[in-house]
Amino acid sequence: MAHMVDAAVGLLREHPPDDVTVRDIAVAAGHHHRFVVAWFGGKAGLFDAAFDQLAREAAEAIGFPASRDSISPEVVRVIQLMNWLVAQDPAALSHRRRTPLMDRLATIYEETFRLPPNVARLLAQRTMATVISMVLYPGPLGIGAGDIQRHVELELRVAALLSEAAGRG
Repeated sequence: MAHMVDAAVGLLREHPPDDVTVRDIAVAAGHHHRFVVAWFGGKAGLFDAAFDQLAREAAEAIGFPASRDSISPEVVRVIQLMNWLVAQDPAALSHRRRTPLMDRLATIYEETFRLPPNVARLLAQRTMATVISMVLYPGPLGIGAGDIQRHVELELRVAALLSEAAGRG
């Protein structure tokens, strides 16, 4: 089973979920494609199993201070996979209250800005909602070159203001 998850992760690093077939994964893993259904219930179940590893990779790609003018490929990859999984089953990821990506962001806000855990978690959720929107809907949102860096700066400013307010309380 682990070979199948590893093969799915490897293929998802290179291709969007819609472009990866069960047969591609099975060939890469050295198994028959029928094992995907037997072991995981299908492609969505296998991709759900691969999600955790890709989310950890995305979390490791987040640094501070954030000085990028683009969203890291690891983060884009996990957002695309999340979107694909939820499109297959709206409740697909509902069993996960936390992910390594959200935990990493919350930790950055807690440690860097000395924010209380509940405020750091809310700010991490807000940041992730913004990033998800930017990845999935840049056109309708009018996201252009330089906008991502400005959003990063805005989120850091909000965190600093929250930190200052918490210090006065």
